[in-house]
Amino acid sequence: MKEFFCTNIMKDDKYFYLDAYYGDAGKRMRFYGRTEDEVYDKIAARREHLRRQYGELIPSPPYLSDCIRFYLDCSKARYGRQSRERYEKLCRVYILNTFIDKDVRQITAEDRAAFCERLLDDCYATTVKSVNVLISRTLEFIRLCGIEDVPAWDEDGSRTGASAKSGSEKSGRALSKEEHDALIAAADNRDVRNYSAARALICFCTLSGLKFSEASEMRSEDIDAERSAVRIKDRSFPISKECMEWLQRYMKEYPGDGYVFNAGGAKLTGTNVNRVLDRLLKSAGLPKSINGRSIQRYSIAADYSAGMSADQLAEKYGKNKQAIYSSLVKEWQQKEQKEQKETGDGERQKRSQA
Repeated sequence: MKEFFCTNIMKDDKYFYLDAYYGDAGKRMRFYGRTEDEVYDKIAARREHLRRQYGELIPSPPYLSDCIRFYLDCSKARYGRQSRERYEKLCRVYILNTFIDKDVRQITAEDRAAFCERLLDDCYATTVKSVNVLISRTLEFIRLCGIEDVPAWDEDGSRTGASAKSGSEKSGRALSKEEHDALIAAADNRDVRNYSAARALICFCTLSGLKFSEASEMRSEDIDAERSAVRIKDRSFPISKECMEWLQRYMKEYPGDGYVFNAGGAKLTGTNVNRVLDRLLKSAGLPKSINGRSIQRYSIAADYSAGMSADQLAEKYGKNKQAIYSSLVKEWQQKEQKEQKETGDGERQKRSQA
């Protein structure tokens, strides 16, 4: 019979107690006593009884899945029945496959990063948050119970290590022409099995220059096909004929009332769109630093190159002049840095050939 682990001695108002975890099914037993010695005597007697009944007690490492069941069993006062059932389902569906035979003391930072990366790619943000909260609280509980060398776990479920986006990346650099075309090709691929409204919204924003949040609010009555424009809050946003034709084709293929881009009739959330964007960037081989600001800054720079003034850009994009100039200055700086790098590489190559 397996003996998973025993907790440290704990104390309530009257008694000392500890919990032990036995058997393949993970049965919890609690031993009370007026003194610590009395508790240890009781657990020693119980162990002797189990040895006579089942034979040798085999020490087993604290696997994460067993620790979670133990934590939920000990937390009945904290969680209601529905919460416990939900957490047990999360453990069964998302944790068992990865950590079923993993000692909690041997979970490395690489294991944690890979697990969170896969969750972020495959699950909704709420599920990712719930799974990471469950694991984090379980490990903290096991640590308090006396299991040493238990690793910490990031409760918010964010990407860790090299996968985490830095502040400079979050600000969103402008897309290049090649990245712009590659993102459209990846987003507008109707042949993929999981083509979704979020993909369509990303494609539309890349074609038009709208922000994700603005496009998610669009309804069919906001579209003015004759003027090739869409109404965004209190302004009219002009889009190209190519973009309008794409939008009309999409609405014909995916008709419906309410929001143009919707998930079962509901408005798309920023979390959902950004999660799909991460997948598209990965499939297209594009940098993870690209976000909604990158896409809009490409459109602002393209309109400026086409002859629009800062006043016209501010009116079109609903920004003040300072924000427009900031976008353009960053674009110019990136181009200048790229040109300097190419010039420097060319000169070094000439010197090496000489």
